[in-house]
Amino acid sequence: MIIKTARLEYTPKKRTRPKTPEERRKWKCNPDLDVSIALQETDQNLEMILRKLAHKQLSPGEWKKLAHLWAFTDEQIKAIEHQYIGPSSYKQHGYRMLRIWVDSLGPDLDPIEELIDSLNTIEKKNLADAICKKLMRQKEKSEKKPDDKTCVVS
Repeated sequence: MIIKTARLEYTPKKRTRPKTPEERRKWKCNPDLDVSIALQETDQNLEMILRKLAHKQLSPGEWKKLAHLWAFTDEQIKAIEHQYIGPSSYKQHGYRMLRIWVDSLGPDLDPIEELIDSLNTIEKKNLADAICKKLMRQKEKSEKKPDDKTCVVS
């Protein structure tokens, strides 16, 4: 994909305060944790968040605000818009842009955290808060599940 390749070469805008490695870490390693399962769950959460954001929560033009924030060029935005046309094509444009953006992030960045920061930056705090609440509910549910490895003898 041409846009994806071009995105890997851009220089991101400098942050006022760089994040520490602890802030960038997706999860803290737990020796009992199956990393492949954690990665799969993270990917599923991310995919669900991106689809819902693009198709249900962003209004026309808001995906472009994110694209400009993430240093997409006008040519890249036009290329994204070129493929789909119609009154609700902005939904597919937004989703495609979000996927390209996620694929261009470095491995040390948490895409969900970066997305939440970006939504706050474009004054979509309600969407950022909704994502945070959903993730917190999922975390609480997973913590409440009984541990499969425990054995109860009566």
